[in-house]
Amino acid sequence: MKSILKLLHITLFLLAGTISAQAYTIDDNYIGANPTGSYSQWETADVIGLASKFQVYGMDIGFTGQNLSSVKIHTEYVKPLSDIGTSDTTLGDLFISTNGYTSGDSKTDTWLTGERWEYALVFDKHLPTSSTGSLRLYEVAYGPSGGQGNILLTNNYFKYSGSIYREFQETRINTCYTQFDLGTIGIWAIDSTNGIISFNINKNDRLTGSDFGFHWNMTCGNDTIEGGASAPVPEPGTLLLLGGGLLGLAFYTKRRTKI
Repeated sequence: MKSILKLLHITLFLLAGTISAQAYTIDDNYIGANPTGSYSQWETADVIGLASKFQVYGMDIGFTGQNLSSVKIHTEYVKPLSDIGTSDTTLGDLFISTNGYTSGDSKTDTWLTGERWEYALVFDKHLPTSSTGSLRLYEVAYGPSGGQGNILLTNNYFKYSGSIYREFQETRINTCYTQFDLGTIGIWAIDSTNGIISFNINKNDRLTGSDFGFHWNMTCGNDTIEGGASAPVPEPGTLLLLGGGLLGLAFYTKRRTKI
């Protein structure tokens, strides 16, 4: 019996080494529609305002098998931690699609014309004073006739004249709609030295699939990152390894039965 368990453990260990957490990078090629202020100046700009305050560089996506396990956003926005909140902004939530990602023209993309999201990873503190906290999963719910539902837009945060931001960009979840709260799913952490926001997921039974989409910004949408990533598919060698291990286990069991 001990030999059987040992063989099984070796097989699973080798298999885990081939399909464990793998990273994908989404570069910040997204712009977003409807810049306010001097429209022509910002229409094709990656960042509205100071890049030293709002620049987003990219996003690293981690999978374990076909389960989403981590997301890391590289941005100047959290360098240093005390700068979060600059220009009356706060951290936005991370919107996720689990059934694929359809990219549009990023210069005309708004919440109405872009990808429809299924879930969002939501901070417990959007203006944090510490570098870590709990992370909750919310279902994204659209209202009747495609209405805003529980999505909060950049417009919800900037209503006075003279604000410069990108209009009609999804940025946070309205947590007052508690019926869409699916509970704690992990932790978030901010590395303010290197400018990294990490979403670490330890309960991901809902965040599983083959093709994902992601969308994140601060509440002004001055720099938004959006894109898609595919979960890794086990290579033929991986499947052969698993099959060989199981066949070996079956052969050993059969042999033990005959003795």
